[in-house]
Amino acid sequence: MTDMPGRALRTATSHSVTEIPGRARQAPVDLIRAGLAGLVGRPTRAILSALGIGIGVAAMVAVCSASAPRATPNSTTSSNNSAPTC
Repeated sequence: MTDMPGRALRTATSHSVTEIPGRARQAPVDLIRAGLAGLVGRPTRAILSALGIGIGVAAMVAVCSASAPRATPNSTTSSNNSAPTC
């Protein structure tokens, strides 16, 4: 078996796995900095993403409000045999 740089040498009897470092996360400040860099670097993408999210939320509100059961003034019972709504 040859020793290749960047790879672990594994033998037939060795079943060890390389351990991952305990802290492999970014600090919150770094996440905010990366997010702002993405917003500033690609403003059109940010605007289109926000527009798509807004349209999606508006569509869900419209579907849920259109499928909601309407209360009638004469109904005194709460039995509803229709399909569940949002």
